[in-house]
Amino acid sequence: MTIFARTGQTALAATLMVGTAAHADVSAQQVWDSFKENMALYGESSLSVGSEEMSGDTLTVSDVVLTISDAETTVTSDLGTLTFTETGDGTVSVGMPTTTPLTIRIEPTFGTPATLNASVTQEAMDLIVGGTPEEMTYDISAARYVVSLDSVEGEEADVTLNAAQLAISDIAGTYQITTDEALQTIESALAAGSVTIAVDIAETGGPGLFQFMGTIDGLETTGTVSLPVDMDMEAPEMAFVDGLLVDAGYEFGASNYAFSFAEEGNTAEGTASAESGSMAVFMDASGFSYAGGATAPSVSISGSDLPFPVEVSMAEYSYGISLPLAATDSPEEFGADLLISELSVNDAVWSIIDPRGVLDHGPATISLDISGLVALAYDVLDPMQMQAMMMADVPGELYEVMINDLTVRAAGAEILGSGGFTFDNTDLDTFGGMPRPEGSAAVEITGANQLIDKLVQMGLVPEEQVMGARMMMGMFAQVTGDDQMRSELEINEQGHVIVNGQRIQ
Repeated sequence: MTIFARTGQTALAATLMVGTAAHADVSAQQVWDSFKENMALYGESSLSVGSEEMSGDTLTVSDVVLTISDAETTVTSDLGTLTFTETGDGTVSVGMPTTTPLTIRIEPTFGTPATLNASVTQEAMDLIVGGTPEEMTYDISAARYVVSLDSVEGEEADVTLNAAQLAISDIAGTYQITTDEALQTIESALAAGSVTIAVDIAETGGPGLFQFMGTIDGLETTGTVSLPVDMDMEAPEMAFVDGLLVDAGYEFGASNYAFSFAEEGNTAEGTASAESGSMAVFMDASGFSYAGGATAPSVSISGSDLPFPVEVSMAEYSYGISLPLAATDSPEEFGADLLISELSVNDAVWSIIDPRGVLDHGPATISLDISGLVALAYDVLDPMQMQAMMMADVPGELYEVMINDLTVRAAGAEILGSGGFTFDNTDLDTFGGMPRPEGSAAVEITGANQLIDKLVQMGLVPEEQVMGARMMMGMFAQVTGDDQMRSELEINEQGHVIVNGQRIQ
């Protein structure tokens, strides 16, 4: 597991005792017991405690050390002294040290061992936990939360670490843990006014450097994770079969980034920004989906290896994919989409591609949206079914494919397409072992001849090949206007293939 994943796990574990002003009763001991049970997910010996002492309404737990390790990495977090104070209204206030040190020891199979010393600091953090022992809800608020990499030790630690810090400001959120006989479900929602990332690393005694600065406004995250109570960490491949579920995402407002790099005479610097963005992911034994995007993203890069600055911007980009993963008797939906809207590059880039300005340099757009229905014959995430699935001719049956949108606009030309087909899985003879399709799809093309002429003018397409290309377009497309063509493919219920009204099969 990577250093950053391990550090993140420990930082999360160190703040699991976020609280709530719920109206049911929990005791200090119950909250502490819940914390220890959560830590058991990382291994039986992951948590050590010096002493536990109850005095009045406060439970004080001293010398708390959390250790998480795998074959090559060990992360140790000294949580120090924790206090759990019963407030008298059925909730518990949790106190933690202002600063928690983290030590990440890396002993790779190949390479030099290294030690990273980090720390987690909180300012004005308020942690309250309430609810019931079976369903604890936590609230968190803080003026500032900072994760810093303070130093790097090792034979190859030939860098000076001036800064490496992640700071989150104006934090407010909730965190709920529910446990039943089979699953422990963790639901969270967190909002932050701003996030700042700063990295400044220099080569010790040399000219090399790497600097990065980033800011994100209005970050909001949500997440639901269901973990099998008896999940076997030694057999993670069975986790989804046993009930593991992940449903998480985030949204953010304006974001801005800048970096600079120098090493052995090579330099590079750049900036990136976006007005807003989002990401969402879901996965369990039944299916998977992943989607995201940003509005008004832009990137600018220059450097010694580039003859000129490169600037790229878009009005919007988005992506998405959804897939069923479990065997079903009835068809399930799948889909994929991609949008790159109004993609533009600076004139310096165009000067390389089109120095004489022959092409239309306006923004380009690409949009693709596909959906359909499929029925799987196997549970994809079940290792017990893997061999049978690999030996099967097909893992399931395709019932429908829809092209909801196909749009390409670039260099003065445009392609628009749409259509859809259903598939008869009982007829595998008409199309040689493939389920028989039925439906239609159409494509409209504008500006193709003009684009071909310009490519010839630029010398990118040999003139002798143009005649063949235009003959092909004439065979499969109908002229509908000035440099406009349309082509339609139809497959009827008899399995006849018809192109522009002419049967070809």
